[in-house]
Amino acid sequence: MQVSDWHLKTRMALMYYSSSVHISQHFRDWQDLDVFLSRLEDAIYIGQGTYSTYAITNATQLFASETKEQSVRVALLMTDGVDHPRNP
Repeated sequence: MQVSDWHLKTRMALMYYSSSVHISQHFRDWQDLDVFLSRLEDAIYIGQGTYSTYAITNATQLFASETKEQSVRVALLMTDGVDHPRNP
């Protein structure tokens, strides 16, 4: 994707979490949108409340380990709205 003087290479990762974290697709595994959407369809609802802190921490670690430092990074955090009682 070309935007002004920038060339954007879009890649997405998919993780879901509660008291545990599951990475369904790493950035390095990116193929195309159809593959990503099929993995999204296979995502399961874990329940047990939301550990938002762990999700943000794990997403940050994934960005740091699998993307270039100069990359533009965007995270989308979706939650069921119920915090787990032990979420820091």
